[in-house]
Amino acid sequence: SCFYKSGSCPGCQSEAHLTGVGKKSEDQNAGVLFIALSWAVSALCVMCAIACGVLAAWNELTFPTTVWGHSCYGWFSTCDLKVCTEVLEDQLANGFPSFYSSCVPASTVNSIIGDACIYDMEVYEQTGGVLGFDFCQVSPRESNIEEINDMYIFRDDFDHWEAGGNFSSSAVNLASARWDSMKNAEVSSMCGVFTGEKYERYASDSYGSTPSENGALVFSGVLQRHAETIRLDVTHGGFLKFYLKMAPISEAGDEEECKTAYGGDVSVAYKTDSLSNWTDFGTYEVWKYRNEFFTEIIEEIPPGAFGNSTQFRWQQTAFEPSRDYWALDDVSITRSFEKAMRSTKEFVEKKENVMLAADITRCCFDSELCEHNPDLFLNNSTNLCESLPGYKNRNKKFMIGPRAYVVLALFLFLLRYLLLHTVSAFLGEGFVGQKVKPTKQVETTAVFRVWEFAPSYDASWQIFSLTALMLPLSLCAFWLAMVFQRNESIYYWLTRRATDMDSGTPHLSQSSPNILLVAVAILLDLCDMYELAKSVFCLCPRW
Repeated sequence: SCFYKSGSCPGCQSEAHLTGVGKKSEDQNAGVLFIALSWAVSALCVMCAIACGVLAAWNELTFPTTVWGHSCYGWFSTCDLKVCTEVLEDQLANGFPSFYSSCVPASTVNSIIGDACIYDMEVYEQTGGVLGFDFCQVSPRESNIEEINDMYIFRDDFDHWEAGGNFSSSAVNLASARWDSMKNAEVSSMCGVFTGEKYERYASDSYGSTPSENGALVFSGVLQRHAETIRLDVTHGGFLKFYLKMAPISEAGDEEECKTAYGGDVSVAYKTDSLSNWTDFGTYEVWKYRNEFFTEIIEEIPPGAFGNSTQFRWQQTAFEPSRDYWALDDVSITRSFEKAMRSTKEFVEKKENVMLAADITRCCFDSELCEHNPDLFLNNSTNLCESLPGYKNRNKKFMIGPRAYVVLALFLFLLRYLLLHTVSAFLGEGFVGQKVKPTKQVETTAVFRVWEFAPSYDASWQIFSLTALMLPLSLCAFWLAMVFQRNESIYYWLTRRATDMDSGTPHLSQSSPNILLVAVAILLDLCDMYELAKSVFCLCPRW
């Protein structure tokens, strides 16, 4: 604020006239507050720029990794989808299926359940959540995401049994509950049910009924108490996961519906084609699992059980027929994928086919992420488009992603224009700006003296600055040219006719908004380049 103390310009010692706040205020140091605020704003802008750079770097370094190599949609994307996808029998030996289809209780036998992220929002919405996502393998920003190394080949939650709860091949309305036989077991809620947090099991879970809202498999009765699965393929091993509960001690005694378990340990065993007897690999003592709640148990399948025809059995051998009830809930068996599966030649080839299919799907739905001209790229893939879910009833939503960014930029441009030509006019009333390097003084009665001037050029800094600016712009232009040449975006946006090819009737096609938005984007860029040339580099004499 020494400018106001001296009464003259520090550089040329010319008389300085007070303006704005300095003129209207009696305080000759009135500019301190505004200078301090300007520095504070500058510092805030620098800190915001640094923070944005740090966030961008963190976003890039912690980006989730998916099975097929898709990039999750948006900034700071997370693997927040709980997905169940079906694995057909002919895909068992190949690991992950190349095409995801939602699980359906009545028909899904094998499945993969895990965390996923959306890689194409338009495709995901247009297909009702069937396509446009991929399973996450690693997500550094989420500690609970684990690599998927197995699939479910057996699952029973005991919530899809017919009323009555007794086992038969027709009583279980769940294709993945592949039981072979049971003795003295029924689905009931007499011993309670497991109510912990579970995955969303199926996309359309409307099939089947239960004796109550939820059920568990309760064992009682005389002679035998066991449940056996059919022969399953666990060639590369896997895991058994289930929830076990021994009936707790109750003050009601014999009147309690779920009779107390005083004895009768439960065991889990396996049997293969090469073995005539069952082999135990897990035993669960009554005293440890006699609780009011279900206890989670996870058992790794032992190497001796590896094979393509292995049965599993849960059994209680020594028990008192009138008591010693126990219950199972949420039983599942997983089969591990082949080790180093993702480094095999077959998996790499499969990944290339999956990415190609994803490109075709994007272009079928005219997604913003389609990197090709659909009219040319889909020339031989029209049948595939027809078979995609939601294709016939698709509804183009062009205000997503880059399209929305262009509209937002246009809004900000108009807002800035109004601010400069309306609000500033009121704030700066009575204020006339003074231009630099005067050459001739013109008499005026305005608050400021107005100067006529001719700008002086300093080619050294202008050429250096232009070179520093044009170098990244040239690299960007070169990169865009290569992109356009590769994916034909220019052809797609600018030459696709807005005409119904069958009827010849003109109408506003999906490409028309694209053309308009491209024109708006180019106009906004030209406006900024104009201001840069005029206000910073003084390229033309009249400026």
